[in-house]
Amino acid sequence: IVRTYDVGGSPLGVAVADDGVWAASDDGTVVRIDPETNVVASVVVGGAPRVVDVGAAEVWVSVD
Repeated sequence: IVRTYDVGGSPLGVAVADDGVWAASDDGTVVRIDPETNVVASVVVGGAPRVVDVGAAEVWVSVD
C-alpha cells in the first residue's frame, strides 16, 4: 500500500478511469480521487450508493 484515501462511510463499489478513481460509499456520496494531485472530491447522491462505473466522460451509480 502506497497511499490511502478517506472516502467517508464504507466504500462499496470502485471504478477506475483514465483521470481518477471513483468510489461509491454507503454514506450517500460518490467520491472521485485524483491520484496525481491527491484531491478527493465528493458528490452527494443520497440513498446508499452501491455500484459505480465510468466510461465515455460519464459516471453511473446504482443507489438503494
